[in-house]
Amino acid sequence: MPDLEIVGNMPLFAVQDLIILLLSTNMNIGKWMKFRVKLKQNREVSSFCVPSPNVTCRQIARLFSCSLPSILQLAFDRENQVKYLVLVFALTLSGCVSTLNERHAHKYANAAVAAEKAGNWDMSRRYWARAAVNARLAGMTEKQQAIAYYEYGRSCGVTCFYEESQKYLLKSLELDKASGGPVHMALLELARLNLDQAKYEEANRFFEQLPNLYSEVNAEEADPAGVALVYEEFSRSLENVGRGVEAQKYQELSKQLREKGQGRESNTERTPYGQHCSES
Repeated sequence: MPDLEIVGNMPLFAVQDLIILLLSTNMNIGKWMKFRVKLKQNREVSSFCVPSPNVTCRQIARLFSCSLPSILQLAFDRENQVKYLVLVFALTLSGCVSTLNERHAHKYANAAVAAEKAGNWDMSRRYWARAAVNARLAGMTEKQQAIAYYEYGRSCGVTCFYEESQKYLLKSLELDKASGGPVHMALLELARLNLDQAKYEEANRFFEQLPNLYSEVNAEEADPAGVALVYEEFSRSLENVGRGVEAQKYQELSKQLREKGQGRESNTERTPYGQHCSES
């Protein structure tokens, strides 16, 4: 029986989709095929048999929506391995993949939003991961990919995957800069992500870029309560590194904006970084 070993970083849901495709191919290795699936750490996930109908364009798309970030080692005999890879690349080049990837990106993004509203940040993170991969493979616009990376980064931070959170928020920031997107949004999340980890110097590095950007988009007029909260957090972060004079300045600005808002609440909710670690 052939083994399928997955080398590299691939989440479990991607492994499951990959199994579905590979077990749906018929490459002259018998009516029934059995695969043992392993993750990077060689931890076995599952072992089972299913029949092998003909491969379809949709199934090829499912494979490529999940597996390109990884290196696949297929333990078929040499002749069938070459045949299989030629078939995969031929169907991929036919153009049937990108449309399905884009459709899947929207589907997973909607599911992620619903999961977040229901308070299930772990599921939201998983769906945003799928949405981001599909958006990239579909060749969606930089602004669209920036949104997926932004939301995935936030959900990673909430569920305590802090390094992953920073990585993808920075990716979002990079794409927003390249496409003229709202760079202040990713900067704020990066600042808060670090603030909530008590990484004050790192947080200040991002906070310091916000006041000028807020002036450009007229944020103090549009959301005085929201900006007041940002300045209050910036003040606290500055205070923690001994920059008392600057901290007082932003504390005063925060107070003025709260008075200007006359009790209005922020237009957006603050991301609860580190508050759902047990779910992941």
